[in-house]
Amino acid sequence: MNKPRINLTLNRALADDLNINIRDLSDELLTWFGGDNQGTFNDSGYRYNIRLRAESSKRSDPAKVLNTLVSTMSGKTIRAEGLVTSSIGMAPNVIKRYNRQHSITIGANVEGISPGEGIKLMEQEFRKYAPQDGTYSIVPTGDSENMKESFGYMMTALIFAIILVYMVMAIQFESFLHPFTVMFSLPLMTAGSFGLLALGGLRISVMSFMGIILLVGVVVNNAILLVDFINQLRAKGVDKVEAVLRSGPLRLRAILMTTVSTLVGALPVALGLSSGSETRQPMSVAVIGGLFTSTLLTLLVIPVVYLVFDNWADLARAKINRYRAYRRLKDSGRSLKRDDRVA
Repeated sequence: MNKPRINLTLNRALADDLNINIRDLSDELLTWFGGDNQGTFNDSGYRYNIRLRAESSKRSDPAKVLNTLVSTMSGKTIRAEGLVTSSIGMAPNVIKRYNRQHSITIGANVEGISPGEGIKLMEQEFRKYAPQDGTYSIVPTGDSENMKESFGYMMTALIFAIILVYMVMAIQFESFLHPFTVMFSLPLMTAGSFGLLALGGLRISVMSFMGIILLVGVVVNNAILLVDFINQLRAKGVDKVEAVLRSGPLRLRAILMTTVSTLVGALPVALGLSSGSETRQPMSVAVIGGLFTSTLLTLLVIPVVYLVFDNWADLARAKINRYRAYRRLKDSGRSLKRDDRVA
């Protein structure tokens, strides 16, 4: 990975005393050993580059760097010995760059922890030992970079899924309040999804995140059944508290039928019985855990949230009606006074 390199150290104080231009000395050394194109030579329709460089015998030994001649500002020519000190060191065989900066790539296979946890450990060690002046930075690349980008895309997809589900329910319910009540079933799935993944020894991955996105459109079904049935009972003149109490037992069978059928369908993949199923297993486990807890908690939480939001809506409507009535009375009082003055 490394190869020998000649390290040159310049005595700047002596160079200033001898009135030597550092740029001229650098150009001389580069031309002596590396060569420099000085022009072209044309012959019989072919063009050849003219490259000026020292003979091979005069640049084959690192010690011969000191024999390089350099001109001072006054026109004298002196040897570089004394001005330059040479030493043999090691240099990288290839200089790699990332975003136009010198970079070094460190790769590792993690065992016992997730790649995300491995990135966090690397960042902690880097902040612990790296200089604090900002000259060095750490950036995940390769699979780690792809994983980070994938989770960013998944988070964006999750947000858009929630917004789309809310918009569809707002159109169907013709209300902005009841869809918000239904959306309260989404936080109820997180305990089951993350808890079952932890019990199964699985980690948060792209596939498990896809299962969570899938749950956004699945777990709201039970809440939709409850809220829609409550609205139907209220439309028939039933009191809202009585409608909430009757909706749970009457819609329990439909909720259990849809939930159990989904759980049974996802169970074979969650058990990992087929070859290659370990790739899809986190998604199915997340779906089963989230659907299980959301179903149990939806029957208890959504009716309570429905009553709370409906009471708030009644209070808001009452305040608005009182304000409108106050404005009408005030406007009517002004018109009466105006009529009295005219009379």
